[in-house]
Amino acid sequence: FGSAGVVFGATDSIAEINFGNGADPALSYDISAGVDSLQQLVYYWIIPDAITVLGCSVLLGGSAASTAVDLNFHLVSYDVDTDNGGTSGDLSNGVIFGTATVTDVHEDAIKYTNMVINSTYADISAGKALMMFVESTGTEDVSAKMTIKYHIQ
Repeated sequence: FGSAGVVFGATDSIAEINFGNGADPALSYDISAGVDSLQQLVYYWIIPDAITVLGCSVLLGGSAASTAVDLNFHLVSYDVDTDNGGTSGDLSNGVIFGTATVTDVHEDAIKYTNMVINSTYADISAGKALMMFVESTGTEDVSAKMTIKYHIQ
């Protein structure tokens, strides 16, 4: 999150985390099932104060010249285990509150989209972890940069 964009699939990018293969990302996650906590830590945005999400926009691009891919985005809040024990960092009680789909992503354009925010779940409690997920229909490298508009409750 923040201002850093990430290239998924590139050799110099951070490791991808498997949150399932369904239409939506998994709503819980056991951190011990992942690559290592050093690689996974960059995905967590822990909210220090309760917020209300007003909107979310995404800039994105792809690496393929002729093959276009479609990208699905999900914005999810999770409870995060912070007890510093054996399950510290595990995620549970996930709630998908933002979604978007962008079609025909390739290397000759930077695309932009506004995510659809479900206002029923837009109030996020302090201490929750927020994560954005990008799902691609292809195997080409993609990059995405998200901006979240919110106010502190």
